[in-house]
Amino acid sequence: MAALHTLPRVLSPAALALGVGYLLGGAVARVLHRGDVCDKGRGRMWAETRLKFAYVACAGLCGFMLWWVIAFPGSCHGTYLGAYRDLLAVARTDRFLPLSLLTKYGPHLSGMPIGLSYLRSRSLLLVSLLTKYGPHLPVCLTHQLPSIFWSAALPFQLHPEARRRFPRAHRIVGRVWLSVSALLMYGVYLIDSKHLHYHINDFPSLRLEEAVSLGLPEHVPHLDVLVYHFLVTGACALRAAIRRDIKEHRRWVCRHIAGGLWVAVQRLLIGVMHFVGGTLLEFDMMDLRIQKAVFGDSAYLGVVLAIAVAEIAAVDLTALSSSLDTALKVA
Repeated sequence: MAALHTLPRVLSPAALALGVGYLLGGAVARVLHRGDVCDKGRGRMWAETRLKFAYVACAGLCGFMLWWVIAFPGSCHGTYLGAYRDLLAVARTDRFLPLSLLTKYGPHLSGMPIGLSYLRSRSLLLVSLLTKYGPHLPVCLTHQLPSIFWSAALPFQLHPEARRRFPRAHRIVGRVWLSVSALLMYGVYLIDSKHLHYHINDFPSLRLEEAVSLGLPEHVPHLDVLVYHFLVTGACALRAAIRRDIKEHRRWVCRHIAGGLWVAVQRLLIGVMHFVGGTLLEFDMMDLRIQKAVFGDSAYLGVVLAIAVAEIAAVDLTALSSSLDTALKVA
């Protein structure tokens, strides 16, 4: 079989993960809404319940990302960055994940972030995952720090009571939030231009296309496909908001959120896959090839799960809104 990196981007695993997520979410939503169940009391109740669970999950993932950026190794906050010098002096290599995935946004100041002392004491990480963004302040300013606002504002924007009570704030914060989305992707562009993606920077002993997945053929991850998806969904959400097309706006916002929060899902899946692989399947999780493959597969799986749940939520929102419109017309 030809290596997957010879295929066009639209057939890359990242693009296929998006497609699978949309197809899976759409198929499940069609089953759940067979026969316009939201026009019936029980179906409406289940749709509302799913949306509540989706909101809780979304808020939880946002909280996780805030913790990751502000208090954990993903931080570029000055209180934490200088600890890397001490950390790197004692940390072994070839552990769990490359350390550069955790400290790449800045190595200059002093202090030990919550979690790094734990990681250091157990030597769980590769050194490279803690260092790669250190010399790149523009990356920190355009990607890590803006993600704090993006994650913090999202639960407010999604909460129906907050939207009802503070409509003007919702509109203003929403426009800023979508602008920050564009800034985040500029940060990704800087990451790409400086060759800081995981398959390039964090596993230098492996070829770019080598061991990117446990099950897929060799390929270079075309992560820019996910960037395009994030930008397009954000632009469509903004366009619908300007046109006051609330149903369309909500659909695209769901997809845009999934295009950002798959990263949080991936981080959680990494831990799950390491537990399953190391404990249940008895893989050598200190093998660099397995570490790289787990990072790549957890990204693809994270995209599928996030997009599928978002698509189900989008259909639920549309169905509930349509049933309400029908009830108002009948009344």
